[in-house]
Amino acid sequence: MTCKKCSRCKVEKNIDEFDKRGGKRKGQQAYCKKCNVERMKERWNKGLVQVNKLEKSEYDRTRRENNVIRSRQNQQAKAWTLGNLERIKTAAENRKLLFPEKIRAQRMVINAVQRGRIEKPDACSCCGKNTPGNILHGHHDDYSKPLEVDWLCASCHGLRHSLFGKTLHLQPGKRT
Repeated sequence: MTCKKCSRCKVEKNIDEFDKRGGKRKGQQAYCKKCNVERMKERWNKGLVQVNKLEKSEYDRTRRENNVIRSRQNQQAKAWTLGNLERIKTAAENRKLLFPEKIRAQRMVINAVQRGRIEKPDACSCCGKNTPGNILHGHHDDYSKPLEVDWLCASCHGLRHSLFGKTLHLQPGKRT
């Protein structure tokens, strides 16, 4: 067990009680963790840690800007949706006409989950990633067996479609 003397409190302590610091000869801070915390509190109270205050104000400014951008994007998405309701309805109707078996199977799974006949697991059946049930996707390998579903996370679901070439297109270049 290696010991080191703290430069501030002059007490010899276990090396685990010192923070690591690259660039130092022994790779350890000169002060023990407890003294380092006290030292930083004193520096903060004296106003010597102005860099951190500047970093915090920069962080706050960027966060506010990002929130404004996100809010603007949400408003634009809502405006687009409201302006294109007819287009959205038409696309949904086309999807129903083009893929009736797929729609029927999806509705049957939704109803079965709501009525408790099928239980959504908490983890992806492919990668095992723990995912809340409302985020898991039900994947049908065969739409003629609508209640045989693999519960997949979004990334595994996309991978399953790309691997087996089952990605369906309503129009060239547009995924369903």
